[in-house]
Amino acid sequence: MLVACRGSHVIQVFKINKKTGMMVDTK
Repeated sequence: MLVACRGSHVIQVFKINKKTGMMVDTK
């Protein structure tokens, strides 16, 4: 959640993995 608060562009880079429930780099 802290990463998402830094900027909306970060949301495009990091997405929540439904399997692990953790944020993963989608670059």
